Amino acid sequence: MIARIWRGRTRAEHAEEYVAYLQQTGFAEYQRTPGNRGGLALRRIVDGGAEFVLLSLWESGEAVRALAGDDADRAVFYPEDDRYLVERDLHVTHYDVVHHSTPGDRASVPESMHSAIAPSAASADPLSALVHRTEIVDALYRFAAGQDVLLFSN
Repeated sequence: MIARIWRGRTRAEHAEEYVAYLQQTGFAEYQRTPGNRGGLALRRIVDGGAEFVLLSLWESGEAVRALAGDDADRAVFYPEDDRYLVERDLHVTHYDVVHHSTPGDRASVPESMHSAIAPSAASADPLSALVHRTEIVDALYRFAAGQDVLLFSN
């Protein structure tokens, strides 16, 4: 799995509007792209601005190129981005995901609770469904700690 990370900044007063715009553009395109495995949008308000970090997860380099084109390290932008962004990275950074765990991982949950967090046996991709559920738990912990978090997934 590959993590794709991009950073940008808006004025603080445009933060909520920009999140709605991201949901209509970038996040929607991520979800329509084959090989997308979900992701997170992080935001913090500092010095009159809203800093955003978008982390999307992808099955392969081929899946990333399906979104970004041949120059997979170039950031993807949308028509109204100039209206919101006061700073932006023109390139993204890719990382291989080498480990992922959260408080809700199956190994840390008693066997009697597996059905509550694990997908049904009929699920086509049980690991994916479990990862999605544990990402939600992790996001809730971060939110409770006062961090802005937006979780999106296929």
